[in-house]
Amino acid sequence: MARILMFELLWNRMKTLRLLMVKHLDFSDPTLSSGQIDVKIMKLEEYLIVYRKLLDNLKYAGNASKLLFDQTYIIDAVLNITLPLVPAIFAELATVGVEKINLHLKRHLLVCPHNALRSRVCDALKFLELRPFRYTIWRAFSLNISLPLGLISLCTTYTIVLIQFSHVYG
Repeated sequence: MARILMFELLWNRMKTLRLLMVKHLDFSDPTLSSGQIDVKIMKLEEYLIVYRKLLDNLKYAGNASKLLFDQTYIIDAVLNITLPLVPAIFAELATVGVEKINLHLKRHLLVCPHNALRSRVCDALKFLELRPFRYTIWRAFSLNISLPLGLISLCTTYTIVLIQFSHVYG
């Protein structure tokens, strides 16, 4: 349950960061003074620091305890299958939020008339490229939407195999 809350919180913070960037980082005005450009550069750097801290907090998060239930086997099976998949959904939502941040910065890069601001936006895009949102399990399985779909595919395949064997040997 703690892992679900952690990824839901991460998704919510990524969405909030994206909305703040969309609201406060408009580079299309060619009449910006040098002071306003410096303020926009500082805001962009602050947002990148927040993004880096979000990724670092996820990296240092401890292992969550597994949620146990003392109810019927069916409910237990359903919960044991669905609860581990929820963080993958929230991780995918956070990834989509980071992609929207990237798209927002690229759009403003096209219309930005100031060289200093343009170079900072390029730095921000490079940073997002070098530090993408990626969470792996045991450094082997990437936590994204393909994980639950792969698990469902695996369960379906082996259920069909078991049904076929039960007809052969039953």
